[in-house]
Amino acid sequence: MPIDRNDPEVKALIEEVTAAATEALSAKNRELLGEVKALKAKAKGADIDPAEHAALQAQVEELTEKLSKTEKTGKTEIDKLTKALAEKDGALHKHLIDAGLTDALVKAGIQAPLMDAVKALHQGKASIEAADGSYIAKIDGKPLSEFVTAWAQGDQGKHFVSAPQNSGGGSQGGGGKGAAKTMTRAEYDQKAAAGDASLPGFFKGGGVLVD
Repeated sequence: MPIDRNDPEVKALIEEVTAAATEALSAKNRELLGEVKALKAKAKGADIDPAEHAALQAQVEELTEKLSKTEKTGKTEIDKLTKALAEKDGALHKHLIDAGLTDALVKAGIQAPLMDAVKALHQGKASIEAADGSYIAKIDGKPLSEFVTAWAQGDQGKHFVSAPQNSGGGSQGGGGKGAAKTMTRAEYDQKAAAGDASLPGFFKGGGVLVD
C-alpha cells in the first residue's frame, strides 16, 4: 500500500526526521568550522625561524634572477634563429626563384636585352612550395619552366621572344638607321603596371631598356 504524504501522521514524521537530519548537519558544520578556526589560530601563532625564512627568501630571489636571465637568453637565441632563418630563406628564394626564372627565360628564348624586364614582371608572382621533402618555385601553381614556356608562347609573351635568325640580305639593310629606341626601367614598370598595349610593339621594334 503506497504512503500517503498528506496524512497528518506521515507529515509529522517526515518533518521530525528532516529536523533531526538538519540539526545533525548543522552540528557537523559547526564542528568543522571550529576546527578550521583552531588551525588558523595555531598557524598564526606559530614561531618562524628567522634564519630559515631568510634562507628561503634568498633562494626565491636567486631562482627569480635565474629565470629572468633564462628568459633574456632565450629571447636572444630566438632572435638569432629568426635572423638565420630569414637569411636562409633569402638564399633559398634567390637560388630557386631568381636562378630558376633566369634559366626558364633563357630556355624560352626571351631576348637578352629584355631579360631583366621580363624577370621583374614575373618575379613578384613566384612563390616557393614544399613538396616531398624538397622545395619548388612556382607561379600560378605551375613550376617556373612550365609557366614561362606557356607564357612565352602566348599573346603577351611572344613579343619578347627572340626572332629566328634570318641570313637573308634584306635583314642587314638600313645600315643608316639611327640609334635604337630606349626606355628607362622606371618607365617600363609604370607602363607594365598600367597594362600599356604599346610595350610589345616597342620591344618588337628593337627598343631596349636602360637604367
